Amino acid sequence: MASMQIGCDHRANASPLPNLILKIKKEMQTMQVVEMQDRDRPVWDEYVRHSEHALPLHLSGWREVMQRTYGYPTHFLMAMEGGKVEGVLPLIQVRSWLVGKSLSSLPGGLCAESEAAAQALIHYAEELVCTRKVTRLILRDSRQDWAGNLSATRHHSAWVVTMADTVDATWNAINRKTRREIRLAQSGGVQAKVAHDQGSLEQFYRTFSAFVHQAGTPVFSRKFLRNVMDIFPEGYSICNVYKDSTIIGSFFQLELNQTIYGMWGASLPQYRDLNPTHMAYWEVMRAGLASGFRRYDMGRSPLNSGPSDFKKHWGGQEQPVYQHYFSTNGQPVESGDATERLESDPRFKTFIHVWRKLPLSITQFIGPQLRWHVPFA
Repeated sequence: MASMQIGCDHRANASPLPNLILKIKKEMQTMQVVEMQDRDRPVWDEYVRHSEHALPLHLSGWREVMQRTYGYPTHFLMAMEGGKVEGVLPLIQVRSWLVGKSLSSLPGGLCAESEAAAQALIHYAEELVCTRKVTRLILRDSRQDWAGNLSATRHHSAWVVTMADTVDATWNAINRKTRREIRLAQSGGVQAKVAHDQGSLEQFYRTFSAFVHQAGTPVFSRKFLRNVMDIFPEGYSICNVYKDSTIIGSFFQLELNQTIYGMWGASLPQYRDLNPTHMAYWEVMRAGLASGFRRYDMGRSPLNSGPSDFKKHWGGQEQPVYQHYFSTNGQPVESGDATERLESDPRFKTFIHVWRKLPLSITQFIGPQLRWHVPFA
């Protein structure tokens, strides 16, 4: 049985638990938090595949992805009651000279069926922060705002499209202006194709790494994507966008249950007038509908940004995305996410300027090494 106490001695002056948590304290006593073992993977994944709150990065196979790619220690936590899984929290431990020592969830944060299960997982994770001698706990990209000793920020939202039963009805639900842009792409000879094979990896990686290079951002490694494909052979797709024989955009999706999740992707800036992103989104929806999918989660975008405005015209609903933090001194963590702290540093702008001037081949070599420090920035 996992302890429900927060064990860092230097947190003696921490604020008392909110009333909401006090009300469920009795329920928490019946929760057992355990770390997933190999034998637990089937029951873990069975829970994730049946939970309405789950996202693809809650699946147990991500432990292997992160260990193979980065060698991180992992702590995949399960909250159980009466032998039944009530929540999961996949955590990785990053010890970085660049951004410090942290215990971080994968994007999606924790998945729980009740506040009691969530608080049991959070308290166990807080204990790990103390015992593992890291400075902060980060729950990334949660779709729920959890209570407790966590600080929370909300700078992003996600747009989720519930597709209609037919292609025509799905098309008609899209904003008229967006439909016009798709037609313009089609009349301009732009085509898109969704594939479920590793043969599209190099095309995606070449396009995506060129885009993030121009944006001044380090790219992750091919090895990372190969591991994702190897471990989830039925759980991904790649949409490549062409003008004649030239790839002008490429997008990587994960799939879980009846939902497609947009993860990484880009259109090359020099082809923006051809509307390749419009074409890609529509083809992902059209092909997904034909394969039995009913929702398209377009992923997170900064609030009040161009990407967020673009996504809202596809007929979806906006969902808040939260970042939750906990520090070992019990004080609120301002801008606790590595990305937020880096972007607020004036040196970050200098880095972007220099990075853009480096040859693409050099950034493809150095970028994955930097990504070891901030894998999901």
